[in-house]
Amino acid sequence: MGRLPLAKKIGLRLTIIVMMLVACEFAFRYGVWDKLAKPGSYAGTVVMIKNAVESLGPDKVDFLTIGDSIVGSGLNHQEVATTAQKYGLTHVHVGTGGMHWMSTDFMIRWVKQQSPRLQNAVIATNVNNFRFAGNGEYELAISAPIARPWNSERMLNSVEFKKENIRTYGVYSALFQYRDDIRDLVESPVKRVRDIRWTRRYAPNEKIIFDPIAVSRNICRVPLASIQACADTKSPNPEDINVVTQCRNDAPRAAKQAEQKLDYRTWVDPTSWPHLNRLKPLRQQQLRDLPLKRPIMVVLMPVPKLTRESIQPIGIHEWTLSVLNPLVEEGTIELHDYTKLFDDGGESGGAGGPNGGIDCTAFHDLSHLNSVGQSRLTAKLLPILEDHLYRRAASGGNATK
Repeated sequence: MGRLPLAKKIGLRLTIIVMMLVACEFAFRYGVWDKLAKPGSYAGTVVMIKNAVESLGPDKVDFLTIGDSIVGSGLNHQEVATTAQKYGLTHVHVGTGGMHWMSTDFMIRWVKQQSPRLQNAVIATNVNNFRFAGNGEYELAISAPIARPWNSERMLNSVEFKKENIRTYGVYSALFQYRDDIRDLVESPVKRVRDIRWTRRYAPNEKIIFDPIAVSRNICRVPLASIQACADTKSPNPEDINVVTQCRNDAPRAAKQAEQKLDYRTWVDPTSWPHLNRLKPLRQQQLRDLPLKRPIMVVLMPVPKLTRESIQPIGIHEWTLSVLNPLVEEGTIELHDYTKLFDDGGESGGAGGPNGGIDCTAFHDLSHLNSVGQSRLTAKLLPILEDHLYRRAASGGNATK
């Protein structure tokens, strides 16, 4: 008889714990963590973007640009926004570092909920984003603040659930998506409060969706005949440390590719690249399902020739086009391909030369454009945006080509 009260007490405590966890799960799914998210973290940056869009007022966004950090520094978002404003339209940049197809999908849907007038998007991506379904489990943290309603099925398309990897549990639970952010708060609560206050005071939300990211340095001092030549740079100039470090990190991948010679041109053989044959219909369907007017504008960002030919599989550009061209033909997207925009240009010399066929004046590392490259790419794309999107929208027609 004496065990019954103890059993009841334990049962009651377990019930309370379960109820608290369920309550926390629903609270996290519906935005309770937004005010506490760590500034600068994946979730914290997305929360800043959300706040910036909401600060414009209800139903204010006509167009958006979205992509990862390559897009952040690759286009002059202020110039794009200013051009749209001439037509009485609002064009915002809602991309962030690490963003891939899952978080792109969730962000576009979230903006569409906030602004039903949203017409179209400039989805700026690059050939490397057509190699795998997802970008790693950390993309769950990017998606968490905007994944409303919860959609584990969409998440599982990009992040494979693995019992042995606790980070992948985020496909089913918001508590696991915010796991690192919660732990950081518990370890340093005072610092978190200070960081949040500083961000609110000195980093206005609006800047994140309109202001460009401009980096002035280039990579012309670094030997770029090969990844290894770059990695072997002795005592690099302080401004070149980032790109040299990138080369050193990429050198093993370049050596592996040189040995294996992975070739995506054989993707048509299902036995050669089974993941590519699964990826192609997935990526196409992700674009078809977006709640946007047609055609959706897809931009392939510049990728240095050295990166494409040393690190990425042979034929990755052709493979990417094989995914996108059918969507162009059916009218789902219009494609603007700038992958090779800065090949063999400027003072860099031709392929096989000291700078490997790269216009070294346009990049600040082997992934991201600097202010020179940003200006040149924006100058090419802006007239297209003006003609295909803004003029048509302002005249009352569909914002389509």
